[in-house]
Amino acid sequence: MSSDVRLSDAASWNGQVTLSPDFTDFDDYRLEGHLGVQTALNRHLGLRLGYDLKFDNEPVAGFGTTDTATTASVVLQLGPKPD
Repeated sequence: MSSDVRLSDAASWNGQVTLSPDFTDFDDYRLEGHLGVQTALNRHLGLRLGYDLKFDNEPVAGFGTTDTATTASVVLQLGPKPD
């Protein structure tokens, strides 16, 4: 499942959730989620902030069930600006 929402002419929000079941063992599944906000700094440069979450219900021995990451990116737009 994913969603994209325009917050203003220069900013947008997006999110995505993915569920990956193990069809041989329904008690074992993985869930991945992403939230992000992107805004234009000028015609060709933008800034993107994101948060990722990964959850594994039955991880490999020695590993935790949850992994998270926070990102900040500079985005370069080449060519004409999309509408």
